[in-house]
Amino acid sequence: MNPSSPEFTHVIALISAAAGGFFGSGSAFLLEWLRRRKEDSEKRYQAIFTTQYTLITQHNTLLMIKTQYLDQHRNDPQRASRLVPLVIHPSELRVNIGEIAFLANEGCAETLNNIHISESSYLNAIASLNLRNQRLYEFQIDPSVELQELNMETGRSTIKADPRKFRLIQAFTNALYESVDDAESKFAKLIPEVRNTIKKLYPKRKAFQYLHNNGEQAVAGYRRQSAPPA
Repeated sequence: MNPSSPEFTHVIALISAAAGGFFGSGSAFLLEWLRRRKEDSEKRYQAIFTTQYTLITQHNTLLMIKTQYLDQHRNDPQRASRLVPLVIHPSELRVNIGEIAFLANEGCAETLNNIHISESSYLNAIASLNLRNQRLYEFQIDPSVELQELNMETGRSTIKADPRKFRLIQAFTNALYESVDDAESKFAKLIPEVRNTIKKLYPKRKAFQYLHNNGEQAVAGYRRQSAPPA
């Protein structure tokens, strides 16, 4: 075919149009893929970041119960009778495991499992506190329990009750100490682990810095680390 002929020019035009259409659609597909990948990455980051905040909130509650409530009578042989009821309103924030299930595919399956186990231990600790409160209230209003002596200065009292009923209060008290201590120890290890996971997967994004002072302060024990925008 003569390159100068109209037929050759027409063929070249058709080839150019086809190639332009192919590369144009390919570029559009690539741009859409990149856009969706960025959206998915942002959703995952927000999910793990929210998870860290939720865990910090739960840990703060555990620290408050442990340091400001349980520790004051921890070594007292009579702690079951010394420990008054504690009514709190813990945060209703919960970890959405479904939103962070992607961790299993990122080499962080153990962290995902630790998050689930730790939150379960937190819920168990709160349930133990509420159960002891309820049992102690039932014990106090039991008609067979008799107050024999009350020292208004020290707050100490002497009661007469069925030993079996008081042993139940002791059992619930011991269970409360054990559940809170177990949960708090899990969270103390988990919070830095989650932060490290965030920094590993999203090195340029924000994460909370763990700062609590050996359990002495339950509130304001964390700050957010400044980082350049993503």
